[in-house]
Amino acid sequence: KHYITNGARADLVVTFATIDKSLGREGIRPFVVPRGTPGFIVGRIEEKMGLRASQTAELIFENCRIPRDNLLSGRESSKKAGFKAAMGTLDATRPMVGALAIGIARAAYETTCQWIQEELPKGYPAQKRREIEAELEEIRQELEMARFLVWRAAWMADKKIPNSEEASMCKAYAGGLVMKATAAAVRITAPGENSEYRQFIQKWFRDAKVFDIFEGTAQIQRLVIARRLFPEVDIP
Repeated sequence: KHYITNGARADLVVTFATIDKSLGREGIRPFVVPRGTPGFIVGRIEEKMGLRASQTAELIFENCRIPRDNLLSGRESSKKAGFKAAMGTLDATRPMVGALAIGIARAAYETTCQWIQEELPKGYPAQKRREIEAELEEIRQELEMARFLVWRAAWMADKKIPNSEEASMCKAYAGGLVMKATAAAVRITAPGENSEYRQFIQKWFRDAKVFDIFEGTAQIQRLVIARRLFPEVDIP
């Protein structure tokens, strides 16, 4: 298992495994695996470009055997605890990831606006400044759209309303927006001195890429949306 947050620090990990291959994805069940279980090995600790305060590890299961009591569902026949439960977890966490992405995008946007007001070099061409202002206004509009997408998906999750499509929409949109906003912030502030503003912006840019990856890549989100837009079409 790759890219596990706090994988080397956790005392317990939850992993999904197949108990009966003949059942297909209905044979998937969640298990608790304690640290120190024979065959459970922590592999490589990733050296990441961003989110360096969050540890990301590789976990290896090699002839790892656990007792039946470690089955989280309580019953091997419980379909609710298998693949559908894993997907249901993503429907709840994707809006949270979207909210995190919006927070970083908003910080980059607001910090860039402050930089323009306080540190824009003297003699900066007026035409280029107008172009920057137009670009930032577009990002501001997209921030508002992303927030409403996240709020709707989170509200639906709270109300137990199926929200797979909405969760994927908000996560995909916010994940793309944070990349756009931080990249714009790095480019716009490039002519200035290496101030605290620029240091924060550069850090956020390094952190932003993960929001296009975890809880499902942008490509996966679009696939989820497409399958719900066209349920009668067999989309591979």
